[in-house]
This record gives sequence, C-alpha cells and structure tokens, in this order.
Amino acid sequence: MSLKLYRFLLRRNLRGRGLLVRVLSTLHPRATRFPLPIPNLGTIHANLRLGSVLPLFDYSQGDLGHCGQLAHYMERFLKPGDSLWDIGANIGTISLHFAQPRYQLGRIEVFEPNPDLVTNLRMIFENLPLVRVNAVALGERKGEAHLHVGGPDDSSTGSLVNEQHGERQISVALATGDSFWRDTPTPAPAVIKIDVEGYEPQVFAGLQDLIAAAQPVIFFEHLFLTNEQIQVMIPTGYTWFLILDEGGLTQHPAERTHSHDSVLVPPHRMDELPPT
Repeated sequence: MSLKLYRFLLRRNLRGRGLLVRVLSTLHPRATRFPLPIPNLGTIHANLRLGSVLPLFDYSQGDLGHCGQLAHYMERFLKPGDSLWDIGANIGTISLHFAQPRYQLGRIEVFEPNPDLVTNLRMIFENLPLVRVNAVALGERKGEAHLHVGGPDDSSTGSLVNEQHGERQISVALATGDSFWRDTPTPAPAVIKIDVEGYEPQVFAGLQDLIAAAQPVIFFEHLFLTNEQIQVMIPTGYTWFLILDEGGLTQHPAERTHSHDSVLVPPHRMDELPPT
C-alpha cells in the first residue's frame, strides 16, 4: 500500500513523498531493511532512516530524476563487458541502474567513504555480485581524511572539502585511483563517474596513470568547481562537454547555469557522441 501511494504522488508530481518515507521510517517494522522491488533486478533492501533514500524510491518507480540525463549519456559509452567506476556513489542510484541485466557490464566498482551510506550500499548490492562496494574515498594521496557530513537527516551531502550544515566530521580511508587499480584485481574502467562535492580535482590528480593508460570516458559533477579548475583537470587530448539538464550537450561555459554534470571524452570515442 505504501509503494502504491508513493507511485501516486510521484506520477502526479504531488508533494508528500518525503513525508511518506519519514513516516514509514518510524512506523514500518522493517524500516532499517525495507524491501524495495526494482524492475528487472528483484527486491533490494534499504534503510529508510538514512533520510536520503528518496531517489531509490523514485528509481523503483522508473524515475531517475536529476540523474536521467547523466545516465542517458553514460549509456552511449558503456558496452557489454565494460567496467564502470562510480566514485562518490552516495545512495547508489547510478550503480543500481547500470547493474540492470540489459547493460551486461563486467564489473561496477562503487567508492563511498561515508560509513552510513556504505552500510546501506552493501545491503542494496548484497545479491548483485557484479557490484563491489569499496569503503574508501579516492583522492590525490593514500592515508586518511576528514569527511564533513551533515546532520543525521542529511546523509547524502558528505564532502572532503566543503563544510556542511549540522556538521559531523568522520575520519575515512583515502586512496588514489591509480593505487586502487594497481593493487586490486579489477579491470580498467571504460567509464568513470565522479560526484564528490568539490573534491573532483583531487580525484583526478590521483587517476593520472589510469587515465593515460586506459583513456576512459569521464563524467563528473561540476557544481562546486570553477571553469579554471575544470580546465586544469582536463586530460591531454580530451574534450569537455556540459550535459544540459533539459537534454543535449554544449561546449559553451556560459550554459553552466543549465547544467549539473560534465563529460570528458577521449579522442578515440568522439565519434560516439550525438551531434551538438
């Protein structure tokens, strides 16, 4: 009954979805392991008490929300057997989407340092061996770092560089993408997605060897970055495009107000892009 009501609110673009989930999180006997049927994947389980699970509910109803355009362009570059790296996976919507059997991916490596989210991710993907959850942040060095996390009702806004409202600080493990690739038996990714709330330059700095060797297509959120920071991040030979929120690509930085995500495309994959 609860999912039917949620579907009703979502399909009619009505308010109240968040309130419904909050009520369920206090009343449902299985709130910390709530069963959520996902078409073509079966039932996953999620912790409703995280306060950030709405996108999973939306996805269970076939709605990717603000990730829709990002997923659309990622689909163009992912082929059967490919490996995907999801850096800053948050609650796992993108990885869950590409774990769908129709994509036939060979491996999805999920990177998330927030321990609350890691516990939830491992529950979500417990029956999907395609996906490996790595409780680590990727950056420019190995060691430890302080993750700035919002209050208990805002578990999705952790950042290694930006302070958060109602902040908590959590010590988390830090590695470089290059060291993970060298030290872990995993194929090089064909596509990398990065969403780390302003820490993207450090992630890129730790991925230089992998990028040079494998030439992956790289998607990243640019909301917390300046154009100057992005220009420094662009690997040699790559081309930068903004993904417009309403669809389409552009190379005009002035359009950033209509965009959340960017894509960097290596020369040998430029012909896979649609006309801009």
